[in-house]
Amino acid sequence: MSVLVRAIALSMLVLFSSAFAFGVTVDPPKPPIKIMSYNLENLFDEFHDTDKNDLTFTPTGTEGKAAYCETIRNFWYKKECYVNWTTDRVNDKMDRLSRVIKNDTQSIPDILVTSEIENKSIAERLNSRLGFDDIAITTSPDRRGIDVAIFYKENENLSYVSQKDIVLDYARMEKETGLPSKPTRNILEVRFKLYEKYTLFVYAVHFPSQAAPASVRTAVARQLQDHLLKRRSQIRNAHYLLAGDFNTLPTDKPNAIEDVLQNTKFELNDVHTAFNNDKNIKVSIKNSIPFGTYFYARKMSWNMLDRFLVSDNLDVYKKRSCKTGLMLDAAEYRIQTSDFYTKTYTYSQPKETDVTRPHSGTNIKGVPAKFVVKPQAGVTEFGYSDHFPIIAEFKEMTRKPNSKHCPGDKKYFYSPRK
Repeated sequence: MSVLVRAIALSMLVLFSSAFAFGVTVDPPKPPIKIMSYNLENLFDEFHDTDKNDLTFTPTGTEGKAAYCETIRNFWYKKECYVNWTTDRVNDKMDRLSRVIKNDTQSIPDILVTSEIENKSIAERLNSRLGFDDIAITTSPDRRGIDVAIFYKENENLSYVSQKDIVLDYARMEKETGLPSKPTRNILEVRFKLYEKYTLFVYAVHFPSQAAPASVRTAVARQLQDHLLKRRSQIRNAHYLLAGDFNTLPTDKPNAIEDVLQNTKFELNDVHTAFNNDKNIKVSIKNSIPFGTYFYARKMSWNMLDRFLVSDNLDVYKKRSCKTGLMLDAAEYRIQTSDFYTKTYTYSQPKETDVTRPHSGTNIKGVPAKFVVKPQAGVTEFGYSDHFPIIAEFKEMTRKPNSKHCPGDKKYFYSPRK
């Protein structure tokens, strides 16, 4: 053994002996709190709610279903409407979704934020396959009857405090947009206590779809921002995370994320952007995840519809070695994928008279394997969801940062991926 190695070993022995002699203990790091956000793509039960347009997702023979299907103008939606949405089909979909959430393991995240889920009953049926302690869910005026929900499991590092439905002011939306308002999803707020000391508000969102003008999504975002500002005035030093399907594209003008949620009133940071800009994360890791959570085949484009937006005090842009307190670690962020719920999308060949398919014959690998509501002849794989889930981790950092290597709170930027 070299003299240097012996000296290091002796120093370590003296250090731990001194700590033991003087009763000094070093607490082990607390486990991270894992969070996932996942659009479940039309998780409906098989029962018709008389005040909702959910007849598509009911069994054949349900009163009013056939007549309703005939009123649908869109060819694909009409075709989908004639599905025999039975208990077996519902159970099959839930089995598949639970496999994605567990990612073929027996573990689940600590917090699961979901969109496109119909009601508390179907949420509880899904949870029988997952094992969360409880579920918070909205009761929204959405015409199809879909809601957002937050599943969670409590432990010594995560405890539930309260929840609230944020109901949108539709008169205000009409005034701001100049358009007739359509009922959409409420926003769900759940307050948690993390590591017995930090207040965290988690918001589950599902903004109006791309079929609506961008101004409608920005109107929803403004009401959410007003709520965040009110919360911040009521509770000091709280942390905030927004999760779900924002249905917002970079081309949206005005833009609900960039022009509202990330403005200076209540600045929120996009974790996907922080991940891509973090120079400490290998480019090979960045290149291993998809370009988005949703693939829009019609325009051959990847879209980041699903996001985590976090408050500045979660320090998503700081170096990990420079952080103290509660943080969301951008290095642990991922768009979660696995071979079993991805597929290759093939653009079909056009007919001789069809000149509108410039991408015919092109294969796009690694897109979400959406759930096949109405299987066609020869279809053997029924899919999961048309979105990928996103995952991240909260951590408590207790080590004192080295001020020499942490000059202020300056954010860093880096060329993300080749």
